[in-house]
Amino acid sequence: MNKKTIAGILFFASIALVFVTCKKKSEDDDCPVCPSVTSISPVSGEAYTELTINGINFASNFKANIVKINGVQIDADSILSGTTTQLVVKVPKGCGSGAVTVDVDADLTNAGTPPHFEYIYRFVISTLAGSRYVSGTTGNSTSNMLFASPQDIVWRPGNLLYILDRSGHTLRYINLNDNSAGSIDATSGFCSCSGILSLDIDSNGLFYMSAQFDEQVYMLSASSLTPLAGTFNNNGTTDSTLLLSEFCDPYDICVNPSNNQEIFLTDFCGHRIRKISKATGRVTTILGGDTLYGDQDGPVSSARLSNPSSVIAKNGIIYFADWVAHKVKKIQGGIVTTLAGSSDGDADGLGALASLSYPNRLSFDQNDDLLLCDGGNVKIKRISKAGQVVTIAGGDTAVIRSVFGVCADASGNIYVADKMAQVIHKISRE
Repeated sequence: MNKKTIAGILFFASIALVFVTCKKKSEDDDCPVCPSVTSISPVSGEAYTELTINGINFASNFKANIVKINGVQIDADSILSGTTTQLVVKVPKGCGSGAVTVDVDADLTNAGTPPHFEYIYRFVISTLAGSRYVSGTTGNSTSNMLFASPQDIVWRPGNLLYILDRSGHTLRYINLNDNSAGSIDATSGFCSCSGILSLDIDSNGLFYMSAQFDEQVYMLSASSLTPLAGTFNNNGTTDSTLLLSEFCDPYDICVNPSNNQEIFLTDFCGHRIRKISKATGRVTTILGGDTLYGDQDGPVSSARLSNPSSVIAKNGIIYFADWVAHKVKKIQGGIVTTLAGSSDGDADGLGALASLSYPNRLSFDQNDDLLLCDGGNVKIKRISKAGQVVTIAGGDTAVIRSVFGVCADASGNIYVADKMAQVIHKISRE
């Protein structure tokens, strides 16, 4: 091979390399060396946080750089300073979480894998319904509604909130479209149930409730309240047909969103996750057993749990809160793994770097991330699918006195049942 041939190969190889590392809109554009973001600091923050972006090949006129977070471009006025290797910018309000990129013109994208910035939303807390420390069960609108002890709360399409008022022995509703309110169980015999703790609703509009002291799960349809599973006032852990099965403090329930015929239950003092099947007419144990008390991940046949306090399911994954272990775990493909938490404490972070304190209720937000009532810390926290824990609200008991139930609407507003203050809080995102 002669020198001219070698030179030609090297020439074309160098051109190919440029086109691999820099994308262009037009074949006729000049293609300079592409910028690359290597790191950012901090990696998370609220709106207007000053973000330092480190990298190479940034434009020497720092305001000429095209900087984006999660695809949202930062105004030139918010690019505060810079060199060809470092920029300082203000995080734009509402940009969300995503990649941080720097481009030198509109036709070229940055090279390499950009770092991820976690945007922390600011939240505004207000009282949606109820009067602080005033007990009652009356009211036909959010302006005059009173609660005795709002224990659990569920949002459903149609923009309706359903609230389980435990010591008031009532099931309440709020229509968020016009702020009207009322009760739906006046003639159902609901008041005879003892220790109602949790609520869920299937896609057909049937309500399911767990009664801690009755040791039963009830089904409410129209004005008819009937036992679905468990032996009345009989404490135990026996799997059997529906009304011959036994529960030991049935604490939280959820309808399987993939199958209306299945209801999952946390058996708090039985240290089990149970499944109630209307189709087969039986109760079975999914996780836990007499010799499986503790804190151990692994196959469901050998994994251990202690006092599960909440359960929720979606897309074939069952999530549950382990009250004593201070963890949130999931069951997927027959394997139990810890999603978040490590020991009793209060720290945001990823997976085991986070710490929780007596987690007591789970729900999904509009993006199918988890919302958690962190009971010991009196906080509402969000847990991403990857296990990233971020505090949303709470910690000041002068505002939120207790966290017993949580849910979110389709717009991302969060609602909290504050049992001790006897109100429903609304948490709105900026």
